[in-house]
Amino acid sequence: LAFDEFFFLELALALNRRNREATSKGFVSLPQKNLLTPFKHLLGYEFTRAQTRAINEIFRDMASSRPMNRLVQGDVGSGKTVVALSAALLALENGRQAAFLAPTEILAEQHFITMGKFFGDLPIRFELLTGSVKPPERAKILSKVAKGHIQILVGTHAILEEDVKFHQLGLVIIDEQHRFGVEQRAKLLQKATQAGNQKTPYLMDRLHPDVLILTATPIPRTLSMTIYGDLDISIIDELPKGRAPITTIIGTEEETKNLIRKAVHEKHQVYLVFPLIDESESLSKRSGKNFRAAKAEFDRLKREFPGTRMALLHGQMPSVEKRKIMDGLRSHQIDILVATPVIEVGIDIPNATLIAIFSPDRFGLAQLHQLRGRVGRGKCPSICSLVVEEPEKAQERIQIFSNIQDGFKLAEEDLRLRGPGELLGEAQHGVPFFRVGDLLRDGMLISQTREAAKSLVNGRIALTMSDFQSLNHILQMKYGHKLKLSTVG
Repeated sequence: LAFDEFFFLELALALNRRNREATSKGFVSLPQKNLLTPFKHLLGYEFTRAQTRAINEIFRDMASSRPMNRLVQGDVGSGKTVVALSAALLALENGRQAAFLAPTEILAEQHFITMGKFFGDLPIRFELLTGSVKPPERAKILSKVAKGHIQILVGTHAILEEDVKFHQLGLVIIDEQHRFGVEQRAKLLQKATQAGNQKTPYLMDRLHPDVLILTATPIPRTLSMTIYGDLDISIIDELPKGRAPITTIIGTEEETKNLIRKAVHEKHQVYLVFPLIDESESLSKRSGKNFRAAKAEFDRLKREFPGTRMALLHGQMPSVEKRKIMDGLRSHQIDILVATPVIEVGIDIPNATLIAIFSPDRFGLAQLHQLRGRVGRGKCPSICSLVVEEPEKAQERIQIFSNIQDGFKLAEEDLRLRGPGELLGEAQHGVPFFRVGDLLRDGMLISQTREAAKSLVNGRIALTMSDFQSLNHILQMKYGHKLKLSTVG
């Protein structure tokens, strides 16, 4: 029974992969190095072996005639952005544009700043497009993108708007892909078809860009095989040299205050994370707990740490104000940042050595791991403090998180505790539709069903044969319209 369940899914993914491999992407990349070699020199450090392996896999895909569809998994701080930028430069070397999609303005702006830092004086034209860009400036950007004058467009959901037209879109990079809906990701891929090759309109419906998906939320191998069975996977399982270790502790508020004072005294920066923006009576009543809110705690902490430069950051603030705070962090004009989980991606401050997470039971393991990754980005040892009222009674999830630093091992525990979500379609959380199969227990069975599905798709067996008509019927009945969503990744 479990074999049957896995087989239907693997067959759907294998069929989709075959169809996509038959699709032209309209160009084949050439091994030029006009941008890539200078870029590597500007970095000022050598790629890790894992980064080099991922880049080689990506370049090999981009040099083939079929569209690349590759997922890059890497733990927090493993250097995925540099790998993605290397892919973008290869697209540029071959006269194509790249789109770099991020889920938040903070992360998009961080990528934009990183490009400015790493590209130096290279002749690369890149621009930032978010919802806060003023209409006159937006119109200029859209015009330049449509004419091909902007080579890399980095931005948020604003890139998905209908009036954003590309000239020659060859590469789509999607960062933190789990933060986007399936249909949203599909909309971006369609923009390459809209651009197309004006001289050969009959090819327009067959053009498909290279796609590179990034995730800092590691996924267990068996789950990766099942969710991304029609994507190739690169794993960056190595951190750059010089990264400081992070110690995770479960402590009381008083213990955490002492850590804050010590960090500030040593001229380091601190993040204090709270689950809510404002206090919620209804939530407290439902849960029987008092969850701390960032606004109220900010006012209280200002009195508790007089003379300390503090700032508040949350998702409802105007973009201009968020940008001002981020600039203050980067220039070390802020000692303590009080924030909501809005900082879980896009914050890269090497001088930050302490993050305290209040009410950690309100966060999932993946989110806690992302938050922990905001520190340990410099050379000084860092601490992640989970602030609970009674440390000895901390939830199992919190205990697990404090004992595991490896994101991939943590993902196994996350899968065990909460389930992986719907594997085809739009739902991305909760318990899957498998009634018998188990993704953690049945790794070998998944491999066997994958091979069986490949054999069928490779032509040794045809679904049109009379013996397999019932299988074909069940496949269509079980998945129906969801099959097309599997092409998105």
